[in-house]
Amino acid sequence: MLAFSSTDKVFLGVGKIDFRKQITGLIKSTQEVIRQNPYSRCYFAFINRKKTSIKILHYDGSGFWLHQKVLSQGKFRWPSSSDESITMSPMELQVLLMQGDPVSAGFRP
Repeated sequence: MLAFSSTDKVFLGVGKIDFRKQITGLIKSTQEVIRQNPYSRCYFAFINRKKTSIKILHYDGSGFWLHQKVLSQGKFRWPSSSDESITMSPMELQVLLMQGDPVSAGFRP
């Protein structure tokens, strides 16, 4: 399980991406789709077409980490938006990773 601090920032790429992409491809997606600096030490999350797998890209100061979670059953409740990316809190991402609905979790902004 990932350990987040309350000050971490999380960005979700709302659209589906090609999950054959590894770190280099996700760095480009972070720049082009989410429009953020991949070296910012934020967490960048992406979902596959079927909503059964999430990849999270994170730079820790010396290199990139690529985390992936694949569900054995069910789907993630990925938020939708007209924007290409949305921001969420680390707590909301934890709820999402446990197959919960971060939108209806009722966290304060």
